[in-house]
Amino acid sequence: MRLMSVEPLPQRILSFLLYLSLVRGTNMGLFYPPDEFMLASIDYTSQTLMNIVLLLGLVAYFFITGNYRFIFTSVSRALSGSIVMGILLSMTFSVDKIQSAKFVLAMSVVMLPTVLYFIQFGAAKLMQALANFCIVMAFVNLAYVIVFPEYGIMVERHAGRWRGLFEHKNNAGLCFSFSFFIILFSLKLKNRSRFFVSVMAIGICFSFIIFSQSSSALVAFVLLSTLYPLVMFLLARDNIRERVGFMAVGLSGIILTYTFFGEKLETIFFDITGKDTTLTGRTGIWTVILDDLVARQPLLGFGPGMSERPEFMEQIQGAVGWGAKGSHNSYLDLLINYGYPTTILMMLLILSFLGKFLTLGPLGKTDRKLGAMAVSFILAILVIGAANAAVLYSRSVFWIFLVTGLLILQHLQHQKNIGNN
Repeated sequence: MRLMSVEPLPQRILSFLLYLSLVRGTNMGLFYPPDEFMLASIDYTSQTLMNIVLLLGLVAYFFITGNYRFIFTSVSRALSGSIVMGILLSMTFSVDKIQSAKFVLAMSVVMLPTVLYFIQFGAAKLMQALANFCIVMAFVNLAYVIVFPEYGIMVERHAGRWRGLFEHKNNAGLCFSFSFFIILFSLKLKNRSRFFVSVMAIGICFSFIIFSQSSSALVAFVLLSTLYPLVMFLLARDNIRERVGFMAVGLSGIILTYTFFGEKLETIFFDITGKDTTLTGRTGIWTVILDDLVARQPLLGFGPGMSERPEFMEQIQGAVGWGAKGSHNSYLDLLINYGYPTTILMMLLILSFLGKFLTLGPLGKTDRKLGAMAVSFILAILVIGAANAAVLYSRSVFWIFLVTGLLILQHLQHQKNIGNN
């Protein structure tokens, strides 16, 4: 009789930590209040416990394997090392040092399992693990909506909008938009039963995108649907000058189109999504944050995680005119938390990954597909971060998705460099 192979203990720990970090990143939970204005009453003790378990699991993994050299290698690089120094400086001068330290620790333990899993198993297995999570998440959330519609479907202002186990319909819709493509990317005909289950999960993801009625989810879905074939087209150009030329023409076309047809495009967008020109009050918040908050601490910010503390953000409510408890913008989050210098370095790091990859030489078909997926995810998250908080350098699942994309680009670049040598 053939015995089943058992993974070594470190690998089992790592698999557990990856899936736990994804659950933590989504902030899914049972019996959240269905009214948006009651979300402040949520008890996040379970998230704190998950952070502790993740920390202990990582300590155990490092103790068993001694595999932590990559941390020093990463920090030793000029750009990433400068970012780490900026974060530490902001934490040192934070208006609430304890909360900032907790935020940095939580951000680290949520991100590290993905990095370690990638190092241990590679890009293909990481994508498969993400697909496994998304499939299970889809079925569990649908079951929750069916069994507990009084919790899985929002009421009052967002009555009838699906959110499943998520805090809010926007988070649900966004997550299912990315999950749709993660599962689609992992589809294989070899295993018919898994293929059938995956197709069903894709259908569930699409249902949540539609019934969450989230404009952010719709934007993300359209972006991912458009970006992937465009990036595939670019990567198919083996001549680097030709590829750069296409990118320059494309960017010029976007700028010119917005210059001449911007107002009409905005009208169409607002009609489709049901939003107004203030993006449901967001633009008013942004003006106040830049003028009254960021301007007070432009160099170091107020400390990591402060933009996600409702009691800290309450200080802008008088100027905004209503009970805004967040920035609704991930770039403003970074400015509030870290100030301009570190925020600029953070964005340069992401853009440098994209720039280096898009100017690589010819890639094989499999690598092109993987790279196009990674670039599409990164660009889509950068776009949605403009109208959604806690997407960049945060504890969210979207940051995990973006980090996954960056890891894949770095891996493909490293492979290409080795091949050239």
